[in-house]
This record gives sequence, structure tokens and C-alpha cells, in this order.
Amino acid sequence: MQTLVDNCQTYPGANRLVKGKTNQRIDLRSARTKPQLEVGDQVERHMIDGDLVLFNRQPSLHKMSMMAHRARVMPYSTFRMNGNEMNLHMPQTYEARAEMEALMTVSRLLVSSQASKPVNALVQDGLYGVRKFTKRDTFN
Repeated sequence: MQTLVDNCQTYPGANRLVKGKTNQRIDLRSARTKPQLEVGDQVERHMIDGDLVLFNRQPSLHKMSMMAHRARVMPYSTFRMNGNEMNLHMPQTYEARAEMEALMTVSRLLVSSQASKPVNALVQDGLYGVRKFTKRDTFN
């Protein structure tokens, strides 16, 4: 974490530091000296590849509209997703990350809670591809 604090001018680094004892927020990009981390300090770091994020499709709050995804950072200033208004949330605690990974990742949301039916289904292209992959002597 100290490396992220020291590396505040470039990616990946940190933007702000919240001192644990005084709750003072320090903007690292404009700080004159690099502060030393102490136990209880909070580092607001940049998002990096592999971080879990929660996408929520407005206006609904049902289970299938809130899915956890692994982030892939690209050289753009905004996230890209086709569709309606989307909200992006990044968990701040280990408990929240564990809950998202266990309950909300796309691979865990295969059965609809409303009808107990599969959400993802094979269509002809996928079914035909699976048959070709599993056919004897395909890769010889």
C-alpha cells in the first residue's frame, strides 16, 4: 500500500489517503510530501485488472440486474456497456468482495430465482460447436 501511495502520479497508484486517527483526507496528487502509512489509515487506490465490481442496471433491483464482474482497465475515461443506465459499485471491504464473489458473479447466476429455469441456454451455434469439439478424432 505504501508503494501505491508513493506512486500517486501514475497508474496504478492511489488518489487519497484518510488518516485513521484524525479522519483527515489527504489528496496525494497535491500533497507536498508523501505521507507514511500507519495502522488504521485508509488508502483510496485506483481500480486494477481483476477487481470485483458490481453493475446495477436501473431501475430494477432484482437479482439478475445486479451482477458482479471482474474489471478490465482500459485506456478510456469511462466504463463501456451497451444498454440502459448502469451504476458501478466497487466494494471496499474483504467481506463485501467475498459476498459478491460467492453470490453475485455471472457464473453463479445460472438459474432464475423467479421461475427456477436456466438463464443462459445453448442456441444452435453453441450446441453445434460443443458437438464438434467433443466428436472423436476432431483434433487429429
